[in-house]
Amino acid sequence: MTFPLAAHTPARGCRGRGERRHGRDWHKLFTGSHSAPELVKNARLAEDAGFSFLNISDHYHPWIPTHGRAGFAWCTIGSISQATSRIKVSTGVTCPLVRYHPAIVAQAAATAATLMPGRFELGLGTGENLNEHITGSVFPTSEPVRLDMLREAVSIIRMLWKGGVQDYCGAYYALDNAQIYELPRDLPPIRISAQGPMAAEVAGDIGDALIHFEQKPEEIIEAFRASGGEGKSCMIETAACYAGSEEEAKRTAYEWFPMEELRTAPVRSEKRWIGVPALRRRSLRTPAECPPPRCHTGRPAPIGIRRRRP
Repeated sequence: MTFPLAAHTPARGCRGRGERRHGRDWHKLFTGSHSAPELVKNARLAEDAGFSFLNISDHYHPWIPTHGRAGFAWCTIGSISQATSRIKVSTGVTCPLVRYHPAIVAQAAATAATLMPGRFELGLGTGENLNEHITGSVFPTSEPVRLDMLREAVSIIRMLWKGGVQDYCGAYYALDNAQIYELPRDLPPIRISAQGPMAAEVAGDIGDALIHFEQKPEEIIEAFRASGGEGKSCMIETAACYAGSEEEAKRTAYEWFPMEELRTAPVRSEKRWIGVPALRRRSLRTPAECPPPRCHTGRPAPIGIRRRRP
């Protein structure tokens, strides 16, 4: 039996103080190809096998229809909290820009951290049109705009985590008498996804940690460190596929991840499996190829509502 596998490894020389170097014991929970009950079972098996960290994808749609699944990650996280007792869990990653309002993400993460004291962290990124168009709002194709939205979203999340009633009127989002009543004793760290230097600079400035989904992280880590990320944790995700032979692993990789570019890489052979690592991520479609979603009126829907105070 073959299936895609995503592994997480801490970046060399980039980790927080007191953070243990976990090596290769970080496991991806891929909501696009497993049902929620299967994910909970896999989380428990991963903990029993000695894994120390889980990262769960947060999508509304699978990458391709063949994947066949796309359950709600936050419900699954609640179940995982009760099925495990030691392993740490992170979203990998949640987009708090369009599909979720930052206030909802702040509440969800606070509840998850309450269920898993010291075991949950919030992974955030700027998302993809694949998932973010579903509410009828236009997903911005401009990276600077998405990063500005992410900055504002993170500031709102941290504001709500301070407790008390909060009001806010910003460029993209608003709060009106919002308060999170169930806050954890220890707030979860926020790990920011960055795939380019511009995002890495933002991650170093507003995040507590970094996650990167490519194979050559040196430039990203350098930009992250130079912008306030020195000494903070870095996580690198790489996709891999294993099977009984190299050819079988390649066929599976192309079938399950056609949006990835299969790179030539050394193949490790053992008695039980042959691995084909290093699938490099690339977009299914460029933003220009994605027509803007429209609301029921036929006009492009706004990104957000800008409130004006009297």
